[in-house]
Amino acid sequence: VKELDAELFRVEDELVGDESSIARDLRSMVAVVRGTLMQHTAKLSDEEVESLEGNAFTYANPRYWEDYYSKTSAEEKYDWYGTWDSKVEAAGETLRLKDLLTPKLAKSSKILMFGCGNSDMSEKMYEDGYESIVNIDISENVINFLKERLQERMPNMRWMAMNVSDLTFADSDFDIVLDKGTLDAIEGSPKLLRAAVFEASRTLRPGGLFLSITFNDADARIGRQLKEAANWQDCSTETFERTSSGTAGSNRFFVHSCRKP
Repeated sequence: VKELDAELFRVEDELVGDESSIARDLRSMVAVVRGTLMQHTAKLSDEEVESLEGNAFTYANPRYWEDYYSKTSAEEKYDWYGTWDSKVEAAGETLRLKDLLTPKLAKSSKILMFGCGNSDMSEKMYEDGYESIVNIDISENVINFLKERLQERMPNMRWMAMNVSDLTFADSDFDIVLDKGTLDAIEGSPKLLRAAVFEASRTLRPGGLFLSITFNDADARIGRQLKEAANWQDCSTETFERTSSGTAGSNRFFVHSCRKP
């Protein structure tokens, strides 16, 4: 652990004075690697990680995201695992990510985007006719930016700063809850993860679907995370690989679908 931390400090020293977006993202990555390492080795909370000497955060810490999005430009977008029209390989075919999702959606579906970040996923879904989307994120910075940029052009879509583990929506408010990387970001905190899954279930109408796009396979996401926090039925999984980057093994992802009874 000490050797790795020393290497992280070395990387940070090399980035001093570099204000490029690449250097910014590397500094953010170093902070999360250090924070996650310390959290798991010393059993620390997110707040305790943040108080450590040196730059240290976990993805579950709201302050990390607020700080990160305050430093991004209007042109920058980041999509965990791809966006709506990303090319993917699934079942031996070259498809778009949306081809795995549209059979589970209706144009009239009321959709909760469960941690939108600065992704253009919702924007592209709206352009394809899925207009009833509520975007939430822990970062007020990113929510205000998206609202300012898109509200006039997409008047039926909404943006709200909110914690996925403590939603303010009524019970049975949504037809679809769509998670793309948010549960992955907070899974280092089991308490937050369980609360988020419970809230997703609570705000879904009976028969509504929870969709999770993730690097976690079905045993992990469905068996050890979703079903331990809420009651689900008719769960299924589709596997896909990104066709535009890296090796197939490191780019293998899943779309999990579970129905609320």
